[in-house]
Amino acid sequence: MNAQRPDVHREPFIHLADLAADRALVAWGAFWFTRQPGDRWQIVDDERLTEVAGRRSSIGHRAEPYGTAQVQLLDPDGAVLHEVVATDRTWAWLTGLAPDTEYRYRVLVDGEEWAAGELWDWVASPRGGFDLVPHGRRYDLRFRTWPDPDEPSPRVRFAALGDYGVGIRSDSESSRRQRRIAEVLERAVEEHQVRSWSRSVTTSTGASSAGNHDASDTEGSDDREQLEDNFHISERFDSETDQASVGPGLFYRRRFGRDLELVCLDTSLDSQDPAVHRLFQAPHHHAWLERVFRADSPRWLVPFSHHPVYCAGPHHPNDEEMQESLLPLFERAGVRLVLAGHEHNFQVSEADGRSYVISGAGGKIREDVPTGFAEACTTAWAAQSHLLLVDIDGEEARLTPVSGLRADGTMQPMTALAPDDAVRYPPFVVRA
Repeated sequence: MNAQRPDVHREPFIHLADLAADRALVAWGAFWFTRQPGDRWQIVDDERLTEVAGRRSSIGHRAEPYGTAQVQLLDPDGAVLHEVVATDRTWAWLTGLAPDTEYRYRVLVDGEEWAAGELWDWVASPRGGFDLVPHGRRYDLRFRTWPDPDEPSPRVRFAALGDYGVGIRSDSESSRRQRRIAEVLERAVEEHQVRSWSRSVTTSTGASSAGNHDASDTEGSDDREQLEDNFHISERFDSETDQASVGPGLFYRRRFGRDLELVCLDTSLDSQDPAVHRLFQAPHHHAWLERVFRADSPRWLVPFSHHPVYCAGPHHPNDEEMQESLLPLFERAGVRLVLAGHEHNFQVSEADGRSYVISGAGGKIREDVPTGFAEACTTAWAAQSHLLLVDIDGEEARLTPVSGLRADGTMQPMTALAPDDAVRYPPFVVRA
C-alpha cells in the first residue's frame, strides 16, 4: 500500500464515519509523508498532493477513488454477509443492519485489503523529538450498531471531548497532553464499553459539533468546507428527514434507544446572512429546534455545542445570545444536561435545575483562575487536560472527568475545585 519511492510514505486509513441502529458509513483514504533533511518525515499538505501523489485529494466526500472498492460486512468467522461496491468514491453505506449487534468489516481496493498492514505512528526518536515509524499496531475493524430507537435505552457510557488539538505528535507539552487523552479514550473504548464521539464534544458516530475554528468566528478559523467534506456531512445528514437542519450550519440529532437523544447545536457566527448573527438564530434552524425541543422529548435530551451557555472564564463569559434563544427551549423539553467546549478547562454550572458542563481541554489548557463564578453559577472547575465520561442509566447521569492513565493502566479520575477552593470529587451526578 506504500509508494515505492524511498522518500515517500503512504499511510492508508479507514474511518467509521457514521453509525446508527440499522446502518454504518465506512470511508477510506490515505495520508502521504515525505522524508525531509535530517531523515525526518513530514506530512504532505493538500497543495502538494498532485506533485507527490498524483492526486487532487486523499480524504473526504470529494476524494477521487483509489480503484474499485468492495466494502464487506463479515460474520464472526470472516465469511462475507454483505458487500457494497464503490467505483467512483471513497465511502459507502452498509445498510439493513440489525440493532445493537456487533459486526466486523473490511475494505478491498482492486482486490487488495486496504490498510491491512502494520500502522505507522509518531514515536520518540533516540535523537530527540518524534518521527514516523512502523509501530506494531493494526486495525481492528468492528462496530456495534445502536439500539432500536423504539426500545428502552440500555445503560450507555460515552465520551465527551472538547478542543482536542491537531493530532500530530511533537516534542511539546501540548502534544503530550493530547497523547495522554488519546490513550485514555483508547482504553475507555477497549475496556469500558465506551461509545466514543468526536470533535468539540464527541459521539460514537464520529459526529462533529462545529466550532469557531471551523467558521468565521473571532478566533483564527479553519475551513468550514473542509470540515463538511472530511466528515461526510452531505451523506450523513439529510434535512428532509427532520433529523438535521443544514446549510449553512450543522444541526442534527441522534437517538440511542428510546430514552436518550443527543442534539448538535451549531453556535458559530452566520457569515452569510447580515440579518442573523448566530446560526441558531436563523429562522429555518430555529424552527427545527422548536420541533426537536418539545414537551414530550425523551427522558435524556442532551444538547451539545462548541460554545457554552454558562462560562466563568477566564477568557470567555456567559453567552447571552444562547441564553436568550435556547434556554426557553431547554426548559420546555425538560433538559437536564448540556455539554460544551470552547473554554480550555473543565467547568460545571448549575442553573434552573440543569447542569452545564464545559469539557474543553482535550489539547490546550488555560490555567488562569476564572473570575465569573457567580455569574456562571459555577459549582466546580479544574485547569487540567481531560476527557469526560458520561454514564447514563435510567434516571441518573454520572459524569467523570479523566486526566490520564495510572502506571497500572487504569484510568485516573480528575478532581475539581469549588469556587471556595473546596475539593470536588467525581463523579458529578445529574438526575432526570
